[in-house]
Amino acid sequence: MRLVDKIKVDDELQQAKRIREKVSIDSIIEVCASFYSKSREELVKSGKGRPERRIAIYLSKVLSGQMGKEIGNYFGIKGPGVSEVIKGIEKRLDTESKFRKEIEYLRDKLITA
Repeated sequence: MRLVDKIKVDDELQQAKRIREKVSIDSIIEVCASFYSKSREELVKSGKGRPERRIAIYLSKVLSGQMGKEIGNYFGIKGPGVSEVIKGIEKRLDTESKFRKEIEYLRDKLITA
């Protein structure tokens, strides 16, 4: 294996390890609130039509390792509501490259913090 390949593999392993270490939901809310210039309360408050809130819910599910019910407790929704948000975000990720880059930026910011 070439040195360049080994370094790349080592970097990917370290990133995977950071993901396994889990990110707290509080950290996810804090980073999303800062990125979208919203308060914590605005992100966790129930209500439809706020994409930044849906993104915070999605990242909480992907990065925290918590169950839907636990994430729902933070955001004032039930477990099935969390699942619905996840499905909606995943659908957008498949079709909208600008949206995908935004999510990747936030994810990278959270796992490298």
